[in-house]
Amino acid sequence: MLQIDAVGNRSAWLIETTEEDLPPNAIVEDFRGGYSLPQLLFENTTSSTSTLGSDRYVQCCMNGTTSNPQEAVIGYWSPLHKDEADTTYPYQERAWPLPFVTKWIVGKPTVWSDYNHFFLNYNDPPALQAALCQPVIDYTEANVTLDTESHVVYSYELLRKPEPIKSAWSDVFVRHDLSGSGEHYERNYTGRLNMTTSFGILYLDAIFGGADRGSVGAPTLEDLDDNVYNIRDRGLGLNMDLMTYSMFTLGGKDARVLLNYTALTTHANRTFQTFFQHFVNEKLTTTEGSWAYQKLGDTSLEGLGQAVDENGTAVAERVYIRPDTNPTVTASVSRRIQILHMNTVATYLSAGLVIWLMATTAIVTCVQRRYTKFMLRNVEVMADVLVLVAGSEKFLSLVQQRGLDLKRDTEVKTMLGWFKGRDGEVRWGVEVVGGRNPVEWVTAPRKDFC
Repeated sequence: MLQIDAVGNRSAWLIETTEEDLPPNAIVEDFRGGYSLPQLLFENTTSSTSTLGSDRYVQCCMNGTTSNPQEAVIGYWSPLHKDEADTTYPYQERAWPLPFVTKWIVGKPTVWSDYNHFFLNYNDPPALQAALCQPVIDYTEANVTLDTESHVVYSYELLRKPEPIKSAWSDVFVRHDLSGSGEHYERNYTGRLNMTTSFGILYLDAIFGGADRGSVGAPTLEDLDDNVYNIRDRGLGLNMDLMTYSMFTLGGKDARVLLNYTALTTHANRTFQTFFQHFVNEKLTTTEGSWAYQKLGDTSLEGLGQAVDENGTAVAERVYIRPDTNPTVTASVSRRIQILHMNTVATYLSAGLVIWLMATTAIVTCVQRRYTKFMLRNVEVMADVLVLVAGSEKFLSLVQQRGLDLKRDTEVKTMLGWFKGRDGEVRWGVEVVGGRNPVEWVTAPRKDFC
Protein backbone atom coordinates (compact mmCIF):
# COMPACT_ATOMS: atom_id res chain seq x y z
CA MET A 1 0.00 0.00 0.00
CA LEU A 2 1.09 3.58 -0.69
CA GLN A 3 0.42 6.74 1.24
CA ILE A 4 -1.40 9.44 -0.72
CA ASP A 5 0.36 12.79 -0.45
CA ALA A 6 -2.77 14.68 -1.49
CA VAL A 7 -4.41 13.74 1.82
CA GLY A 8 -2.49 16.62 3.39
CA ASN A 9 -3.83 19.07 0.78
CA ARG A 10 -7.36 19.81 1.91
CA SER A 11 -8.28 21.53 -1.35
CA ALA A 12 -7.68 18.22 -3.18
CA TRP A 13 -10.62 16.55 -1.49
CA LEU A 14 -12.87 19.28 -0.04
CA ILE A 15 -15.02 21.96 -1.65
CA GLU A 16 -15.92 25.20 0.08
CA THR A 17 -19.69 25.50 -0.18
CA THR A 18 -21.99 28.47 -0.45
CA GLU A 19 -25.75 28.80 -0.34
CA GLU A 20 -25.83 28.38 -4.11
CA ASP A 21 -24.56 24.81 -3.75
CA LEU A 22 -27.60 23.73 -1.71
CA PRO A 23 -30.56 21.92 -3.33
CA PRO A 24 -32.77 24.38 -5.27
CA ASN A 25 -35.81 24.10 -2.99
CA ALA A 26 -34.00 23.56 0.30
CA ILE A 27 -35.25 25.49 3.31
CA VAL A 28 -32.24 27.57 4.30
CA GLU A 29 -31.97 29.05 7.80
CA ASP A 30 -28.74 30.41 9.26
CA PHE A 31 -26.57 28.77 6.60
CA ARG A 32 -23.00 29.94 7.20
CA GLY A 33 -21.19 28.06 4.46
CA GLY A 34 -18.87 25.19 5.08
CA TYR A 35 -17.33 22.26 3.25
CA SER A 36 -18.63 19.37 1.13
CA LEU A 37 -17.19 16.27 -0.48
CA PRO A 38 -16.90 16.19 -4.29
CA GLN A 39 -17.68 13.27 -6.56
CA LEU A 40 -13.96 12.72 -7.10
CA LEU A 41 -11.22 12.99 -4.49
CA PHE A 42 -7.63 13.91 -5.40
CA GLU A 43 -8.74 14.85 -8.92
CA ASN A 44 -5.97 15.49 -11.46
CA THR A 45 -3.53 13.40 -9.42
CA THR A 46 -2.34 9.80 -9.78
CA SER A 47 -4.62 8.90 -6.85
CA SER A 48 -7.87 10.27 -8.29
CA THR A 49 -10.87 8.23 -7.13
CA SER A 50 -14.53 8.58 -6.23
CA THR A 51 -15.67 9.46 -2.71
CA LEU A 52 -18.16 6.58 -2.71
CA GLY A 53 -17.92 3.28 -4.55
CA SER A 54 -18.77 5.06 -7.81
CA ASP A 55 -18.93 8.63 -9.13
CA ARG A 56 -21.90 9.87 -7.15
CA TYR A 57 -22.54 12.76 -4.79
CA VAL A 58 -22.68 11.86 -1.10
CA GLN A 59 -26.11 12.15 0.54
CA CYS A 60 -25.65 10.23 3.79
CA CYS A 61 -25.38 10.48 6.72
CA MET A 62 -25.82 13.04 9.46
CA ASN A 63 -25.63 12.26 13.17
CA GLY A 64 -27.42 14.54 15.62
CA THR A 65 -29.30 17.68 14.57
CA THR A 66 -28.54 20.65 12.35
CA SER A 67 -28.01 22.85 15.39
CA ASN A 68 -25.98 20.20 17.24
CA PRO A 69 -24.25 17.88 14.74
CA GLN A 70 -22.38 14.84 16.07
CA GLU A 71 -19.55 12.76 14.68
CA ALA A 72 -20.33 10.75 11.53
CA VAL A 73 -18.15 8.59 9.28
CA ILE A 74 -17.85 7.73 5.56
CA GLY A 75 -15.69 4.91 4.24
CA TYR A 76 -15.49 3.18 0.85
CA TRP A 77 -13.14 1.22 -1.40
CA SER A 78 -13.13 2.58 -4.94
CA PRO A 79 -10.91 2.00 -8.01
CA LEU A 80 -8.63 4.68 -9.37
CA HIS A 81 -10.31 7.08 -11.77
CA LYS A 82 -8.69 7.33 -15.21
CA ASP A 83 -9.96 9.94 -17.65
CA GLU A 84 -8.52 8.11 -20.65
CA ALA A 85 -10.15 4.78 -19.80
CA ASP A 86 -13.53 3.36 -18.97
CA THR A 87 -14.45 4.40 -15.42
CA THR A 88 -17.74 2.55 -15.08
CA TYR A 89 -18.39 -0.88 -13.63
CA PRO A 90 -17.28 -3.58 -14.51
CA TYR A 91 -14.16 -1.75 -15.82
CA GLN A 92 -13.65 -4.10 -18.75
CA GLU A 93 -11.51 -1.55 -20.58
CA ARG A 94 -9.10 -1.03 -17.69
CA ALA A 95 -5.69 -2.59 -17.11
CA TRP A 96 -5.80 -5.21 -14.36
CA PRO A 97 -5.09 -5.69 -11.51
CA LEU A 98 -7.02 -2.52 -10.82
CA PRO A 99 -5.55 -0.29 -8.05
CA PHE A 100 -8.05 1.07 -5.57
CA VAL A 101 -8.19 3.55 -2.71
CA THR A 102 -9.53 2.87 0.77
CA LYS A 103 -10.82 6.04 2.42
CA TRP A 104 -11.96 7.02 5.91
CA ILE A 105 -13.65 10.38 6.58
CA VAL A 106 -14.69 11.60 10.04
CA GLY A 107 -16.55 14.84 10.70
CA LYS A 108 -19.72 16.47 11.97
CA PRO A 109 -21.94 17.06 8.92
CA THR A 110 -25.38 18.58 8.59
CA VAL A 111 -27.88 17.75 5.87
CA TRP A 112 -29.82 20.25 3.77
CA SER A 113 -32.55 18.82 1.56
CA ASP A 114 -35.52 19.53 -0.66
CA TYR A 115 -37.03 16.10 0.12
CA ASN A 116 -35.52 14.56 -3.02
CA HIS A 117 -31.93 15.72 -2.82
CA PHE A 118 -29.84 15.60 0.36
CA PHE A 119 -26.74 17.77 0.58
CA LEU A 120 -24.06 16.88 3.14
CA ASN A 121 -22.31 19.97 4.53
CA TYR A 122 -19.55 20.24 7.14
CA ASN A 123 -19.36 23.41 9.20
CA ASP A 124 -15.74 22.51 10.02
CA PRO A 125 -13.35 20.55 7.79
CA PRO A 126 -13.60 16.78 8.40
CA ALA A 127 -10.58 14.50 8.94
CA LEU A 128 -9.49 12.15 6.14
CA GLN A 129 -7.15 9.18 5.86
CA ALA A 130 -6.61 7.20 2.67
CA ALA A 131 -4.24 4.65 1.13
CA LEU A 132 -3.59 3.49 -2.41
CA CYS A 133 -3.84 -0.30 -2.66
CA GLN A 134 -2.32 -2.49 -5.38
CA PRO A 135 -3.99 -5.94 -5.32
CA VAL A 136 -1.58 -8.88 -5.42
CA ILE A 137 -2.47 -12.57 -5.66
CA ASP A 138 0.47 -14.92 -5.17
CA TYR A 139 0.88 -18.67 -5.03
CA THR A 140 3.48 -21.04 -3.60
CA GLU A 141 3.88 -24.50 -2.14
CA ALA A 142 3.71 -25.16 1.59
CA ASN A 143 3.82 -27.80 4.27
CA VAL A 144 0.70 -27.55 6.39
CA THR A 145 0.00 -29.19 9.75
CA LEU A 146 -3.70 -29.52 10.48
CA ASP A 147 -6.26 -31.54 12.40
CA THR A 148 -7.95 -33.96 10.01
CA GLU A 149 -11.16 -33.94 12.05
CA SER A 150 -11.64 -30.27 12.97
CA HIS A 151 -9.57 -28.96 9.99
CA VAL A 152 -7.83 -26.51 12.33
CA VAL A 153 -4.47 -25.41 10.90
CA TYR A 154 -1.76 -25.64 13.56
CA SER A 155 1.18 -24.42 11.50
CA TYR A 156 2.48 -24.01 7.96
CA GLU A 157 5.81 -23.53 6.23
CA LEU A 158 6.32 -21.94 2.81
CA LEU A 159 8.62 -24.10 0.69
CA ARG A 160 9.55 -21.38 -1.78
CA LYS A 161 9.12 -17.67 -2.39
CA PRO A 162 5.55 -16.68 -3.41
CA GLU A 163 5.08 -15.75 -7.07
CA PRO A 164 2.30 -13.70 -8.72
CA ILE A 165 -0.46 -15.63 -10.46
CA LYS A 166 -0.63 -14.09 -13.92
CA SER A 167 -3.76 -16.03 -14.82
CA ALA A 168 -5.65 -14.17 -12.06
CA TRP A 169 -5.77 -11.10 -14.34
CA SER A 170 -5.28 -12.48 -17.87
CA ASP A 171 -8.89 -12.54 -19.14
CA VAL A 172 -10.88 -9.33 -18.76
CA PHE A 173 -14.38 -10.34 -19.91
CA VAL A 174 -13.07 -11.90 -23.13
CA ARG A 175 -15.75 -12.86 -25.63
CA HIS A 176 -15.42 -16.08 -27.62
CA ASP A 177 -17.03 -16.98 -30.89
CA LEU A 178 -20.50 -18.56 -30.69
CA SER A 179 -19.52 -21.47 -32.91
CA GLY A 180 -22.33 -23.63 -34.28
CA SER A 181 -25.11 -21.48 -32.80
CA GLY A 182 -25.98 -19.38 -35.84
CA GLU A 183 -25.59 -16.23 -33.73
CA HIS A 184 -22.89 -13.62 -34.19
CA TYR A 185 -21.70 -10.69 -32.13
CA GLU A 186 -22.21 -7.10 -33.19
CA ARG A 187 -22.23 -3.83 -31.26
CA ASN A 188 -25.94 -3.99 -30.37
CA TYR A 189 -25.98 -7.75 -29.68
CA THR A 190 -28.14 -8.65 -26.64
CA GLY A 191 -28.19 -12.46 -26.71
CA ARG A 192 -26.23 -15.03 -24.75
CA LEU A 193 -22.48 -14.65 -24.36
CA ASN A 194 -19.59 -17.09 -24.48
CA MET A 195 -17.21 -15.25 -22.18
CA THR A 196 -14.22 -15.93 -19.92
CA THR A 197 -12.87 -13.80 -17.10
CA SER A 198 -10.13 -14.43 -14.57
CA PHE A 199 -10.92 -15.13 -10.93
CA GLY A 200 -8.97 -12.09 -9.65
CA ILE A 201 -11.10 -9.79 -11.80
CA LEU A 202 -14.26 -11.57 -10.71
CA TYR A 203 -13.26 -11.12 -7.06
CA LEU A 204 -12.44 -7.40 -7.31
CA ASP A 205 -15.49 -6.63 -9.44
CA ALA A 206 -17.65 -8.32 -6.80
CA ILE A 207 -16.09 -6.03 -4.18
CA PHE A 208 -16.44 -2.83 -6.22
CA GLY A 209 -19.89 -3.60 -7.61
CA GLY A 210 -21.38 -4.96 -4.40
CA ALA A 211 -21.34 -1.55 -2.72
CA ASP A 212 -23.13 0.10 -5.66
CA ARG A 213 -25.25 -2.39 -7.57
CA GLY A 214 -26.81 0.30 -9.78
CA SER A 215 -23.52 1.91 -10.77
CA VAL A 216 -23.92 1.14 -14.51
CA GLY A 217 -25.66 4.09 -16.08
CA ALA A 218 -26.63 5.38 -12.62
CA PRO A 219 -27.60 8.97 -11.78
CA THR A 220 -25.15 11.29 -10.04
CA LEU A 221 -26.74 11.02 -6.56
CA GLU A 222 -26.03 8.32 -3.99
CA ASP A 223 -28.81 5.70 -3.93
CA LEU A 224 -30.01 5.66 -0.32
CA ASP A 225 -32.30 2.68 -1.00
CA ASP A 226 -29.38 0.40 -1.91
CA ASN A 227 -28.50 -1.29 1.41
CA VAL A 228 -27.46 -4.78 0.31
CA TYR A 229 -23.72 -4.43 0.87
CA ASN A 230 -23.78 -0.98 2.40
CA ILE A 231 -24.07 0.03 6.02
CA ARG A 232 -26.04 3.25 6.22
CA ASP A 233 -27.32 4.28 9.63
CA ARG A 234 -28.72 7.79 9.88
CA GLY A 235 -29.14 7.42 13.62
CA LEU A 236 -25.44 6.72 14.19
CA GLY A 237 -24.03 8.60 11.23
CA LEU A 238 -22.57 5.58 9.41
CA ASN A 239 -22.08 5.35 5.64
CA MET A 240 -19.66 2.67 4.43
CA ASP A 241 -19.34 -0.44 2.32
CA LEU A 242 -19.00 -3.93 3.76
CA MET A 243 -15.20 -3.95 3.51
CA THR A 244 -14.76 -0.68 5.37
CA TYR A 245 -17.30 -1.75 7.99
CA SER A 246 -15.14 -4.85 8.57
CA MET A 247 -12.13 -2.55 9.08
CA PHE A 248 -14.23 -0.37 11.40
CA THR A 249 -15.11 -3.47 13.44
CA LEU A 250 -11.46 -4.58 13.60
CA GLY A 251 -10.69 -1.15 15.04
CA GLY A 252 -13.16 -1.67 17.88
CA LYS A 253 -15.75 0.59 16.17
CA ASP A 254 -13.71 3.60 17.21
CA ALA A 255 -14.02 6.24 14.47
CA ARG A 256 -10.59 7.70 15.32
CA VAL A 257 -8.64 4.43 14.92
CA LEU A 258 -8.78 4.35 11.10
CA LEU A 259 -7.50 7.93 10.89
CA ASN A 260 -4.12 6.39 11.71
CA TYR A 261 -2.42 5.35 8.45
CA THR A 262 -0.83 2.22 9.92
CA ALA A 263 -4.13 1.02 11.40
CA LEU A 264 -5.97 1.79 8.14
CA THR A 265 -3.54 -0.22 5.98
CA THR A 266 -3.26 -3.09 8.49
CA HIS A 267 -7.02 -3.57 8.69
CA ALA A 268 -7.43 -3.12 4.91
CA ASN A 269 -4.84 -5.84 4.26
CA ARG A 270 -6.52 -8.24 6.66
CA THR A 271 -9.96 -7.52 5.20
CA PHE A 272 -8.77 -8.05 1.61
CA GLN A 273 -7.10 -11.35 2.54
CA THR A 274 -10.04 -12.64 4.59
CA PHE A 275 -12.60 -11.81 1.89
CA PHE A 276 -10.38 -13.48 -0.73
CA GLN A 277 -10.03 -16.62 1.41
CA HIS A 278 -13.82 -16.88 1.62
CA PHE A 279 -14.11 -16.23 -2.12
CA VAL A 280 -11.61 -18.99 -2.97
CA ASN A 281 -13.06 -21.56 -0.58
CA GLU A 282 -16.75 -20.93 -1.28
CA LYS A 283 -18.34 -24.29 -2.19
CA LEU A 284 -14.90 -25.76 -2.93
CA THR A 285 -14.98 -29.47 -3.83
CA THR A 286 -12.74 -31.77 -5.88
CA THR A 287 -15.65 -32.56 -8.20
CA GLU A 288 -16.96 -29.04 -8.81
CA GLY A 289 -14.00 -26.77 -8.04
CA SER A 290 -14.77 -23.24 -6.86
CA TRP A 291 -14.60 -19.60 -7.97
CA ALA A 292 -10.79 -19.86 -8.21
CA TYR A 293 -10.08 -23.59 -8.66
CA GLN A 294 -11.06 -25.77 -11.59
CA LYS A 295 -12.41 -29.22 -10.87
CA LEU A 296 -10.28 -32.30 -11.43
CA GLY A 297 -10.24 -33.38 -15.05
CA ASP A 298 -11.84 -30.12 -16.21
CA THR A 299 -11.92 -29.71 -20.01
CA SER A 300 -14.19 -26.65 -20.20
CA LEU A 301 -11.36 -24.49 -21.58
CA GLU A 302 -11.05 -26.75 -24.60
CA GLY A 303 -13.18 -25.73 -27.55
CA LEU A 304 -14.01 -22.29 -26.20
CA GLY A 305 -13.94 -20.79 -29.63
CA GLN A 306 -11.93 -17.96 -31.15
CA ALA A 307 -11.54 -14.85 -28.98
CA VAL A 308 -13.38 -11.92 -30.62
CA ASP A 309 -14.24 -8.30 -29.91
CA GLU A 310 -17.72 -6.86 -29.45
CA ASN A 311 -18.19 -6.77 -33.24
CA GLY A 312 -17.29 -10.44 -33.62
CA THR A 313 -13.91 -9.69 -35.18
CA ALA A 314 -11.23 -12.21 -34.26
CA VAL A 315 -8.50 -11.00 -31.95
CA ALA A 316 -5.22 -12.59 -30.90
CA GLU A 317 -5.65 -16.27 -30.08
CA ARG A 318 -5.35 -17.06 -26.39
CA VAL A 319 -3.54 -20.08 -25.07
CA TYR A 320 -5.04 -21.70 -22.00
CA ILE A 321 -2.73 -24.03 -20.16
CA ARG A 322 -4.53 -27.13 -19.01
CA PRO A 323 -4.08 -27.31 -15.25
CA ASP A 324 -2.37 -30.21 -13.53
CA THR A 325 -5.28 -32.26 -12.24
CA ASN A 326 -3.23 -35.02 -10.65
CA PRO A 327 -5.20 -35.83 -7.48
CA THR A 328 -2.14 -37.32 -5.75
CA VAL A 329 -0.80 -35.35 -2.81
CA THR A 330 2.07 -36.11 -0.48
CA ALA A 331 0.89 -36.24 3.10
CA SER A 332 1.98 -37.70 6.40
CA VAL A 333 -0.62 -38.59 9.00
CA SER A 334 0.27 -38.57 12.68
CA ARG A 335 -1.65 -38.69 15.92
CA ARG A 336 -0.77 -36.32 18.71
CA ILE A 337 -0.30 -37.74 22.20
CA GLN A 338 0.27 -36.03 25.51
CA ILE A 339 3.56 -36.77 27.29
CA LEU A 340 4.16 -35.78 30.89
CA HIS A 341 7.64 -34.35 31.40
CA MET A 342 8.83 -34.06 35.03
CA ASN A 343 11.86 -32.49 36.60
CA THR A 344 14.46 -35.12 37.66
CA VAL A 345 14.76 -33.78 41.23
CA ALA A 346 10.99 -33.60 41.57
CA THR A 347 10.64 -37.16 40.27
CA TYR A 348 13.08 -38.64 42.79
CA LEU A 349 11.64 -36.55 45.60
CA SER A 350 8.11 -37.73 44.79
CA ALA A 351 9.26 -41.35 44.58
CA GLY A 352 11.03 -41.01 47.96
CA LEU A 353 7.91 -39.59 49.58
CA VAL A 354 5.81 -42.44 48.20
CA ILE A 355 8.28 -45.07 49.53
CA TRP A 356 8.40 -43.34 52.94
CA LEU A 357 4.59 -43.29 53.15
CA MET A 358 4.42 -46.99 52.24
CA ALA A 359 7.03 -47.90 54.89
CA THR A 360 5.28 -45.81 57.55
CA THR A 361 1.96 -47.44 56.73
CA ALA A 362 3.51 -50.93 57.03
CA ILE A 363 5.15 -50.12 60.41
CA VAL A 364 1.97 -48.62 61.85
CA THR A 365 0.00 -51.65 60.68
CA CYS A 366 2.43 -54.09 62.32
CA VAL A 367 2.54 -52.15 65.62
CA GLN A 368 -1.20 -51.83 65.68
CA ARG A 369 -1.64 -55.57 65.25
CA ARG A 370 0.86 -56.27 68.03
CA TYR A 371 -0.68 -53.98 70.62
CA THR A 372 -4.32 -54.34 69.66
CA LYS A 373 -4.52 -58.06 68.85
CA PHE A 374 -6.30 -58.69 72.15
CA MET A 375 -9.03 -56.21 71.34
CA LEU A 376 -12.24 -58.01 70.47
CA ARG A 377 -14.02 -54.88 69.37
CA ASN A 378 -13.27 -51.25 68.65
CA VAL A 379 -13.57 -48.79 71.49
CA GLU A 380 -14.76 -45.61 69.84
CA VAL A 381 -17.59 -44.08 71.88
CA MET A 382 -18.66 -43.88 75.56
CA ALA A 383 -21.06 -46.77 75.11
CA ASP A 384 -18.14 -49.07 74.20
CA VAL A 385 -16.37 -48.11 77.49
CA LEU A 386 -19.50 -48.79 79.53
CA VAL A 387 -19.75 -52.27 78.00
CA LEU A 388 -16.18 -53.02 79.12
CA VAL A 389 -16.87 -52.13 82.80
CA ALA A 390 -20.52 -53.21 83.03
CA GLY A 391 -19.68 -56.53 84.77
CA SER A 392 -16.59 -55.34 86.67
CA GLU A 393 -17.98 -55.33 90.24
CA LYS A 394 -14.69 -54.63 92.07
CA PHE A 395 -13.74 -51.81 89.75
CA LEU A 396 -17.19 -50.21 89.94
CA SER A 397 -17.18 -50.54 93.73
CA LEU A 398 -13.82 -48.69 94.01
CA VAL A 399 -15.06 -45.95 91.70
CA GLN A 400 -18.20 -45.54 93.77
CA GLN A 401 -16.22 -45.36 97.03
CA ARG A 402 -13.28 -43.19 96.01
CA GLY A 403 -14.43 -41.24 92.96
CA LEU A 404 -11.76 -39.20 91.20
CA ASP A 405 -9.17 -39.96 93.88
CA LEU A 406 -8.90 -43.39 92.34
CA LYS A 407 -7.03 -41.89 89.39
CA ARG A 408 -4.13 -40.84 91.67
CA ASP A 409 -3.83 -44.20 93.42
CA THR A 410 -0.82 -45.97 91.91
CA GLU A 411 -1.43 -49.11 93.99
CA VAL A 412 -4.63 -50.04 92.17
CA LYS A 413 -4.02 -51.82 88.89
CA THR A 414 -6.54 -52.88 86.26
CA MET A 415 -6.35 -55.20 83.30
CA LEU A 416 -8.32 -55.86 80.13
CA GLY A 417 -8.98 -59.55 79.58
CA TRP A 418 -11.16 -62.55 80.32
CA PHE A 419 -12.24 -63.04 83.97
CA LYS A 420 -14.92 -64.86 85.94
CA GLY A 421 -17.26 -62.72 87.98
CA ARG A 422 -18.91 -63.51 91.29
CA ASP A 423 -21.89 -64.92 89.46
CA GLY A 424 -19.62 -67.41 87.72
CA GLU A 425 -20.04 -65.78 84.28
CA VAL A 426 -16.93 -65.38 82.11
CA ARG A 427 -16.64 -61.88 80.72
CA TRP A 428 -14.22 -59.81 78.61
CA GLY A 429 -13.63 -56.41 80.07
CA VAL A 430 -11.70 -54.26 82.56
CA GLU A 431 -11.32 -55.41 86.18
CA VAL A 432 -9.09 -54.78 89.21
CA VAL A 433 -6.06 -57.05 89.55
CA GLY A 434 -5.32 -58.51 93.00
CA GLY A 435 -6.65 -57.13 96.29
CA ARG A 436 -9.08 -58.83 98.59
CA ASN A 437 -11.27 -61.41 96.96
CA PRO A 438 -9.49 -61.11 93.56
CA VAL A 439 -11.29 -62.18 90.43
CA GLU A 440 -10.23 -65.28 88.62
CA TRP A 441 -8.55 -64.52 85.28
CA VAL A 442 -9.19 -67.24 82.74
CA THR A 443 -8.15 -68.06 79.21
CA ALA A 444 -10.32 -67.01 76.35
CA PRO A 445 -13.20 -69.33 75.64
CA ARG A 446 -13.08 -71.23 72.37
CA LYS A 447 -16.16 -69.51 70.95
CA ASP A 448 -16.04 -65.89 69.81
CA PHE A 449 -17.26 -63.33 72.22
CA CYS A 450 -20.75 -62.06 71.51
